[in-house]
Amino acid sequence: SQNTWYKWQLSTNGGTSFSDITSGTTATYGADHTFTVSPSTYIGTATPEMNGYIYRLVVSTSQVGLANPDCVYFNDYVLIVQPSGGPLPALYFRTHQSGLWSDLDTWEYSTDGVTGWTYTPRASHTPTFADRTITVQTGHTVTVSQDVMTDETIVQSSGKITINSDVTLSLNDGNGFDLTVDGVVDAQDARARLLIKSVSTGTDAGTASIGPSNGSITVPATVERLISAVYNRSAWRFLTAPLTSTGSIYNTWQNRGVYASGIGTTVTGPTYITATGGTPGSPVSDANGLDYNTAAPSLYTFDVATQTIQPVTNTTSTLLSGSTNIGYYIFINGDRNASWLSPHQTTLSATGSLQIGTKNFTTSSTANAITLVGNPYASAIDLNTFNTDNFSASNVKPSYYYWDPYLTGTYGVGGYVTVSYASAGGTA
Repeated sequence: SQNTWYKWQLSTNGGTSFSDITSGTTATYGADHTFTVSPSTYIGTATPEMNGYIYRLVVSTSQVGLANPDCVYFNDYVLIVQPSGGPLPALYFRTHQSGLWSDLDTWEYSTDGVTGWTYTPRASHTPTFADRTITVQTGHTVTVSQDVMTDETIVQSSGKITINSDVTLSLNDGNGFDLTVDGVVDAQDARARLLIKSVSTGTDAGTASIGPSNGSITVPATVERLISAVYNRSAWRFLTAPLTSTGSIYNTWQNRGVYASGIGTTVTGPTYITATGGTPGSPVSDANGLDYNTAAPSLYTFDVATQTIQPVTNTTSTLLSGSTNIGYYIFINGDRNASWLSPHQTTLSATGSLQIGTKNFTTSSTANAITLVGNPYASAIDLNTFNTDNFSASNVKPSYYYWDPYLTGTYGVGGYVTVSYASAGGTA
């Protein structure tokens, strides 16, 4: 039957949470079986403070069904809300003095980022991800006292961002790096958060990234990784959390065993305690954190000494990351309600301490042996630079393998791609 009921939801904190702004309305389809809806009716008079609000649509076959989290559309759209009288200009911002992020007195602005820096009159709005480069200058401290989403943000040496308790500074995937820190980003307490967002770009995930940084980031960080359903497939993936000191796999990637639409995933295997009663599409975690029985495990680590993959049979006692991040080989159908026959989009997340600076990993001393290294950074790495740095000094062979989950492979669940170099300074 047709989805004839719909409602709109709104997020004012960068997508961290949504609330209903309508209770439910029926739609009448035209002869072409389409119906156009718009949030503009519910925006009202736009103000600069509304810039960056996110609206999303929920549809169902009944009014009662609108409460079902499976009905939420995953392709949320961030709207640049324009006040009456013209659009908000996308500005370059830099600090004029220390103060609150939300205080216009903290910032000066420019239309090109080079000339014409203006303090008086004040900008029409404080900086968000919709603006250009945002710089906290040397000697200034900016306090984030309410949720905000940003990108292309630079903290200069001796500059500082402090995030208050129960407040989240979210990083959007913008142009280039989304946060580069040569100063300090810290927290008022352990309840503050730096959220590194991962959202759908229409064909895959767009994930915010940390740029090359010589400073310190001590605020607890939550890192997301969206697994897109665009290609509607279950597949093996090589994944890691670029963090230290996370919780267990069960409490992070498995969302503590709780089903929420589009969040977390399942871990399965032949050692599942079948009396627990979990099945594909309806998982129930056993005492070891496994969700239902499968002929083979769905999660492995790699043992360098024996050159074999090793199944993870207890996710409640296995940390996602310890003193460094760990690489995993995991089969993902989607969220915790997904199955091989019904793959879903999902977002995995974990909270811990971000890694910046040089990181060392121990490789096998055996000739032609393989080591699985998870990317330790909340950013892409430059394989050319990695090869140059490790080819001679570390006796690492200039051949690398990565897994592409979108390749067909032997069983339609992904395949390896080989990247080889002729020399340390060569190109692949």
